[in-house]
Amino acid sequence: MISNSLEMTRRARPPRAVSVRFPFGHALGEPGNRMQQRRVLLEALKLLAEAKGPEMRLLSHLKWRRTDYAMLPPVELPGGTTAR
Repeated sequence: MISNSLEMTRRARPPRAVSVRFPFGHALGEPGNRMQQRRVLLEALKLLAEAKGPEMRLLSHLKWRRTDYAMLPPVELPGGTTAR
């Protein structure tokens, strides 16, 4: 699950969730901002791949319109794969 409401995520208790600090209705990011949207998806996939059990949650460090996505290091996925 990708959520922009940490409280609702806690109540729903999904098996795995990434919470972002983005405005409601924009869980993946700004419209048209492909780098931002891809980064959110990569973080969610990393959590899914690395989860050791149920109820794994991650509060993303990404910030709405204040993160330079081109400058972030690649996301390291299991198996030594990296992605931007």
